[in-house]
Amino acid sequence: MGMLSIIKIKDIATLIGSACGFFAIILTISSYRAYRLAMAMIFIAIISDTLDGYIARKLNQANEFGKELDSLSDFFAFGIAPAIISFSIYTENLNAANTPMGINGYSIWIMIIPAFIFILGAIIRLAHFNIAEIEGYVGVPTPTTAGFLVLITLIDYYSYIAWGDGSPLLFNSIIHYSIPFILIILAWFNVTNKIAFSKKVRHKKGWLKIVMAGVMICAIVAFTLIMFFQDQAAVFVFVILTILLTIIIILIISGFIFAKKEKKHNI
Repeated sequence: MGMLSIIKIKDIATLIGSACGFFAIILTISSYRAYRLAMAMIFIAIISDTLDGYIARKLNQANEFGKELDSLSDFFAFGIAPAIISFSIYTENLNAANTPMGINGYSIWIMIIPAFIFILGAIIRLAHFNIAEIEGYVGVPTPTTAGFLVLITLIDYYSYIAWGDGSPLLFNSIIHYSIPFILIILAWFNVTNKIAFSKKVRHKKGWLKIVMAGVMICAIVAFTLIMFFQDQAAVFVFVILTILLTIIIILIISGFIFAKKEKKHNI
């Protein structure tokens, strides 16, 4: 049996995520510097990652090959690609103009270590996930941390476009100077055992199905506005992205609470 013959429908969804990660990197490092489109590719990768799990459960296609393929794809799309995007945006035009948010870029030596730590967090988490024998999650999944990084960067940009009037807001400065620390914190979120989620969260059961459907709709709307309206819909995009980021923050906080309860229960 050839390698290609074992690829199933849910694996195709996984590979779409890999393609999105590749396109995101190319769009970032190309001369076009299409950062918004690159970050929109991460949105699509997150949606495809959600769909591959759903398809695997519905069609009973879960297998070891799919598990390994999913981890490799996630590392590419949610580890390497977001780190490169963030690194490129916040080091752009160091000695010339400004970053897209109107602030002088960092030296590459300031951003290179946090970006690499973000990648390490993703790869360690995914390797551990493949051998963990638990029904839920320990640590924050890589699509969530990648989504957080992309959302905070886009919120930074669209707040500047909507209200900056040619000069950065205090809000932009706060995010700009926090980005290296955000990269490190997100890496810690990936690997910490102080954040955990139940099997219900992992399989998106109950009310989480409604939340996930809402998140996917918001992501699709944001993607459409970013692609077809660009800066003309800055305020609307900012609002949608802020809602999505708020949902992620609530999810992470709930993970802290659940892990704390589980620790007390096991004492």
